[in-house]
Amino acid sequence: MEGEGGSEDATPFELLSFSLISNASIEQGKVARNTMESQKSLLGSARSRHIMKTLGFLLLILTLFFLYSDTIAEARRPQLQVDCQGYPRNFCTLELQRMCGSDGQTYSNKCFFCNAFVKSRGRLSLIRYGPCYGARNV
Repeated sequence: MEGEGGSEDATPFELLSFSLISNASIEQGKVARNTMESQKSLLGSARSRHIMKTLGFLLLILTLFFLYSDTIAEARRPQLQVDCQGYPRNFCTLELQRMCGSDGQTYSNKCFFCNAFVKSRGRLSLIRYGPCYGARNV
């Protein structure tokens, strides 16, 4: 294999050996490249799964936060009591003592509020004495 022509002086055995070695080197390179590519794709899919799990967990936490934040705020809010015994009444006076209900409506006085309280089967509560801001008046 020495000389300028290289293959002219080489025996058939040397040519075959060189050819096999070259082919083996090429195949090893392909295998190594394929192995690296498959490792990269596995690593990429593992990262993707990790990111998806993390995002799913954060989404779950945010959902729970928004679902229960109103409940927590409501629990901290002081409950005002109104005695609604003897209600509902057919007629209410027109005195003006506004009351803000938990439904966001401003009731003109205790009579209107208690009638609504009885109609809601006790689900309505008094948020504060005075008008609700930006709400309808009853």
